Amino acid sequence: MNAATTSPGSPAKNPTRILIVDDDENQQHLLHHWLHTMGYQVVGTLSSGAQAIAKWEQYQPDVILMDIMMEEPEAGIQAGEQIGAESSVPIIYLTATEEEGAFSRALRSNPHGYLAKPVSPAALKSAIEVSLVRHNYENQLVEYRKKLERSEQLFRGIFTNLRIGYFRITPEHRIELLNPFLIELLEVPDDESLAGQNLRDLVAPDVHPHAFLNLENQDAQETVWRSLSGKTIPVKLHIWPVTDASGEMIFLEGTVEDMTRANTLRNQMMHAQKMEVIGTLSGRVSHEINNRLTSVLGHSELIMAKVEPGTKLEKYARSVVQNARSASEIIRQLLTFTREWGEDVRAFDILHLVKNMLDLLQHVLGRGIELSAELPQESIHIKGNPKAVEQALFNIAINARDAMPDGGLFTIRIEKSFQDGNGPLSKSIPNGAYVKLSLTDTGIGMTDDVQERLFNPFFTTKDENISTGLGLSVVQRIMDQMNGHILVESAPGQGARFDLYLPLSGGK
Repeated sequence: MNAATTSPGSPAKNPTRILIVDDDENQQHLLHHWLHTMGYQVVGTLSSGAQAIAKWEQYQPDVILMDIMMEEPEAGIQAGEQIGAESSVPIIYLTATEEEGAFSRALRSNPHGYLAKPVSPAALKSAIEVSLVRHNYENQLVEYRKKLERSEQLFRGIFTNLRIGYFRITPEHRIELLNPFLIELLEVPDDESLAGQNLRDLVAPDVHPHAFLNLENQDAQETVWRSLSGKTIPVKLHIWPVTDASGEMIFLEGTVEDMTRANTLRNQMMHAQKMEVIGTLSGRVSHEINNRLTSVLGHSELIMAKVEPGTKLEKYARSVVQNARSASEIIRQLLTFTREWGEDVRAFDILHLVKNMLDLLQHVLGRGIELSAELPQESIHIKGNPKAVEQALFNIAINARDAMPDGGLFTIRIEKSFQDGNGPLSKSIPNGAYVKLSLTDTGIGMTDDVQERLFNPFFTTKDENISTGLGLSVVQRIMDQMNGHILVESAPGQGARFDLYLPLSGGK
């Protein structure tokens, strides 16, 4: 606040502004004289509580000297209460009454001072200076509380909403604090508290205590934790000790990043790169072999035309032709696998495409398999190669047919899917707007081991004379080149579902 006086050599400050509220003119003059002598500035004098309520803001006082008994016995207290509700300006009560009730009522309005008349100049100056110090302290306290509240809001927002786990544990690994994301990641029931439990025993019971958190390594540590349900979670840890002034460790803090999605995307990228290399190599080899096979097939057919039917030579030539044609079919599939599906990219209605393929797909599936289509009414446009989508549907339909040798049901379902990073697929599919093409069969299903290798080129569970193991590899390659994603859900005896996620055209 403004000081009443200045020390020699210090810059001049504006004098403290005082408003006098008293209905006694003699008292007004006396107070005015004393305040002026002390170096304060009297900005005005008012003679009633009502005037004080109506006009005090006009004077912009630093301190108000308020008589309690004016037009009413407690007019000053009433005025002080109303002014105090609107402002924090210091109010010092002046009163000639010795009634304890009035004193108690005055204190309830939280004044900055209380002086009994007659007032001495020394007591007046002391009360004013104390009120200014208190007012300044209270303002600082209010500002500190605001900053503290903002800081708490910031921490609370980060602690609550950050999609990275945070923990605080004792040096013995006892849990003190977990943020909501880590509680969710560890699948902690709503009615259960982990406070006081050993974090290592919960998430990594097989790890030696000394190896659980490596404080010597300042870099991020990638490891595997276990949720309360037993599910393994790949995580990245950042850990640091918090010490007191003597350097003794008080507790450990750390962040936990769920690496499931990052690992999935990394594996997808590695798989795509592997497929790219295999595709490039297969394409070159296929063209070379195809040229040779064309020559073998042509000359074998010429031999068959020159020799007598039924002879051994004709039989050998026929066998060469049959095997050459079989090899040509394998080469054709290899060329399909190596094809760049990024050509002829355009926006098209996938609903229209699927409807036009239903008859062909029923023919591929055969009579023993029922085809069901659950299609929306509205058109859904995606951007890509229509022939590539047809090929993907065709290959999955063949896979479904082979999985249902005794007949069954093959279902096609189309719907929009919007991923915002919060759903169950957030770790597998990037944010965006997609069309979800679900292809479900009621076949023999697949084991986890088969699903892990399902899209590897040349992998097949069928007779090698029946399948080359390239059909689903082609589907994976198509999805990669169209910026799509494919998820598989299956179990032995439970059939299989292939979910193809393709980006909507324009994100709509």
